[in-house]
Amino acid sequence: MRMFRVLLAVILIGVVTPSSARLFGQLGLHIGGDTIAGATIVGGGSDEVKAGQLLSGALGLEGYLTESILMKASIGLKMDFISASNGDITFIRVPAELLAFYVGESISLGVGVTQHLGPTLEGDGVAAAVNADFDDATGFIVQLDYPLNEKGYLAFRYTSINYNVVGSSVDIDGSSIGIIIGVKFGD
Repeated sequence: MRMFRVLLAVILIGVVTPSSARLFGQLGLHIGGDTIAGATIVGGGSDEVKAGQLLSGALGLEGYLTESILMKASIGLKMDFISASNGDITFIRVPAELLAFYVGESISLGVGVTQHLGPTLEGDGVAAAVNADFDDATGFIVQLDYPLNEKGYLAFRYTSINYNVVGSSVDIDGSSIGIIIGVKFGD
């Protein structure tokens, strides 16, 4: 049902202002959140998987509601991982997002909601016992976009979100700050 609402929002953006609707893509690098898994690396050192980081990518539609109000809807993938020769640990979730931006002359300020679908922690190899499913989670986003040119932008984002392990009352902070590079396709 939640996915349906996000898809409906994406469709509505295209219907509200078809002349201004266009596709965008973005890649991000994020830090933050509670540690949800760790590993000691053979040969020395250690690494952690955190609930708010590391890499993200998304595709979406954006469209102007008014001259200064821009709506963005997207769906993507966000993950953190540890990769070693004898096993891997990965935390994956699918963010569906809807943001409204006030567009200024040199920057845009946006706020919105994110729904993280299917958050899953998985391990393999020597980390095969590291597995957990999390409930879908709803969070809040504040984002500042800085245009690089007509089609490119740099964004700074804060996301506030918490995850719960399925069947547990354990609350895990997945909040993060991130930097995003984006590109707009079409006119």
